[in-house]
Amino acid sequence: MKRRWSAAVATVVIVTGVGGCSGGDGEKAVGPACDKGSYEWFNVSRQSVLTDLGRTRHYDKGQKVSTKDVREVARYTKSVRTTGGKLSQRRVIHSLARHLKLPADELAGDVNGSSARTTANDRSSYGLHEAEASDRYVPARAATLVEADFRYRCTGRGRAASGHVVTWQSLEVGAVACGRKPEKGLSDGVREAARLGCRAGDPAAA
Repeated sequence: MKRRWSAAVATVVIVTGVGGCSGGDGEKAVGPACDKGSYEWFNVSRQSVLTDLGRTRHYDKGQKVSTKDVREVARYTKSVRTTGGKLSQRRVIHSLARHLKLPADELAGDVNGSSARTTANDRSSYGLHEAEASDRYVPARAATLVEADFRYRCTGRGRAASGHVVTWQSLEVGAVACGRKPEKGLSDGVREAARLGCRAGDPAAA
């Protein structure tokens, strides 16, 4: 899922192309008799992280600010690592989404979620923003990274497998206005874009 944030921008258009696919969903659980086992989740964390940052430029009111040419500063890879048996990546991530009470399109790798293997920007999907005011803007992308450990138990057979999941809940695209104070509730990834892209002393970098 892709979201946008509002930081002194009015109109936002998301331009989307065709994404890639990822494998791993065809794996069987540790055995046919274990297909209907149960998951136990722990050490679950969610963290907003900056993934891409663009060049800071001045825009007049009404000009378009694009995130198409942002440059990668960090990349995260979707993964499910297991010990004690193989499990379907999609089933594991779907169970995590249910544990977090998220719909099936929120986590990358879930039934209706993003099929991308990494958070890398393939430039086929980007944001176009209309500046609300004359200011210096920093285009950026951020992701809500989700990590968790789990145990998978077969009915009546004790622990069958355990593992660790790395995925992301959403990708954000947007542009930070350096002359405007950060809005309440703005994610850490977006705040990091302001700190890196704006000048010391700018309200957004506070």
